This record gives sequence, structure tokens and C-alpha cells, in this order.
Amino acid sequence: METNRTMPQTDMIGVPCQTPAASRTTMPSQDRQAASELLDEAMETLDPNVGLRCRVVAALLHGHEPSKIVRNLGVTEKMIQVCKAKYDDKGLAGLR
Repeated sequence: METNRTMPQTDMIGVPCQTPAASRTTMPSQDRQAASELLDEAMETLDPNVGLRCRVVAALLHGHEPSKIVRNLGVTEKMIQVCKAKYDDKGLAGLR
């Protein structure tokens, strides 16, 4: 005998329902485009250091806190500051 198993509804387990749009932070379209370009570069580059720097700046553009970037990407706060300064000064070319 086979039973149809489904996930319990979130209101039944005490977790409030939240639509994806409500949980997503809003960011300006210009920042979204820049972050997208940085992530594309991170995927295409053969240099892992360039890829990491691109991911750091993309995370900043997405509004992530430096402490979260440190934890998730394994970088230092100093590296975050340097990447941001280079990106602000020369754009993507500053990260290469």
C-alpha cells in the first residue's frame, strides 16, 4: 500500500508563510546588472583569485554584510575593503 506523502504546510508547523518576493531584498537595477556581470566574469575566468574578487564585490552589491562575506567566501575584511576600492576606482578591470 503506497501513501501519498507531502510536506506539511508551513502554518501547521509554526513557520510563517513568506512569499519569495517578500524575502528578497530589493536592489537598484544598475547594481543588479553590475553584480550579474561580476558573477559571469567569476564563472568564466581561469584565475581563481579574480573569480573570488568578483564574488566579493557582487556580494557587496547584493547588500551582504562584510561578516557574512567573510564567513561564506573565506576572505578577510581587509580583502573586502581592497576589492571594493579597486572596483570603485577602475570597475571590473580593477579586479583582474
